[in-house]
Amino acid sequence: GTLTFTNNVGATLRKSAGTGSTLLGSGGGGTPNGVNLNNAGTVDVQTGTLAINFYGGVAPAGSVTNTGTMTVAAGATLNLSTGTFTQSGSIILGGTGATLLRPSGFINSGLLGGVGTVTVGTGVNALTSRGTLQAGTSPGTLTINGDLVLDGVNGSVTNVELAGTTPGTLYDVINVSGQVRGGAGDTSNWGTLNVAHLGGFTPTSGD
Repeated sequence: GTLTFTNNVGATLRKSAGTGSTLLGSGGGGTPNGVNLNNAGTVDVQTGTLAINFYGGVAPAGSVTNTGTMTVAAGATLNLSTGTFTQSGSIILGGTGATLLRPSGFINSGLLGGVGTVTVGTGVNALTSRGTLQAGTSPGTLTINGDLVLDGVNGSVTNVELAGTTPGTLYDVINVSGQVRGGAGDTSNWGTLNVAHLGGFTPTSGD
């Protein structure tokens, strides 16, 4: 069967110990047993891997709906490889090695940001941003392994910060391994780009 778990506003579901994988919803025992996770609070992955609806290559039925906050610390992984995923909250990657795994892609209608790697797919399995994409922690590098669709017709916003001319440390970098394109409604509309100058930095010709 499928268990429904609700993480309410103000509550925290945290993986804080161990470098291995913690499984929430498993495919063991011959019969996949998934979980429907409704997160309105905080899911905090501090170490190792939190895998939801994935075990031993078996994909149990289940879903993850995020209207709250998901944080992944440096060196930790949130594995959402299987089941459905709806994202309208915040996902923050907290440093080098922080990883979100979603090879089938997803639509970001909230905030996706920080320093780390988002692994998606290509083509129809891209990351589609209809919300806010925000690299870095003033500033930093966000890596997208796969395709990125900036769906301007449906509200895509990209925020970057500039404090100098050194990539990843003095200005934000969004590093995409695949294709970057606009949404199907208007492939030339990549949405809004907001640029914030930090520390009084003023770029000059050639920067």
